[in-house]
Amino acid sequence: MVPKGVAFDETPKNPSSMYGVTKVFGEHLGLYYHRRFGIDFRGVRFAQLIGPGVRSQGYSQFYPRMIESAVRGAPFEVQVPEEASVPLIYLKDAVRFLVELSEAAEDRIKTRVYNGGQILPAPSAGDLAKEVKRQIPGAQITFKPDQAAINGIKGLPRLLDDSGARIEWNWSLRCGLKEMVEDFIKESRS
Repeated sequence: MVPKGVAFDETPKNPSSMYGVTKVFGEHLGLYYHRRFGIDFRGVRFAQLIGPGVRSQGYSQFYPRMIESAVRGAPFEVQVPEEASVPLIYLKDAVRFLVELSEAAEDRIKTRVYNGGQILPAPSAGDLAKEVKRQIPGAQITFKPDQAAINGIKGLPRLLDDSGARIEWNWSLRCGLKEMVEDFIKESRS
């Protein structure tokens, strides 16, 4: 039995948005071309990407926006409870994941579509706020949960299991919460 909130590489995908439908379609198309024509297809499902300058929309974007607001000296109101969390990965680890996957010997690639790793344990909004305030004393971060935001992240998995990548081609995450916030701040200021 699969633990609730855990997504493995082989977990069935049942998207409810056009974004999710097209993403799963792309994965299946790539797998078809691999089986039918022998094309070396490799795919990734990333956790929430965190990095300076990320402009995509979504309720889980409170992670980068919280750090960017603190760097600018602006107050930030978090719309989810302090204990809320989603799987996330720092942008530099995500890029390294793509490079290492593309360079992995084809005979080591078994899974074909991998979960792209995440910081463990998944930092909560409160964990992030504490780390940001530790690194930027005086950061003005408050919590005012909004039901729409809570509902927006409710269906997301709590864990993206990346053991396929770890086992098959020795993937490992480098940035934890502290390192991510530290580098994010440095990059934002430069």
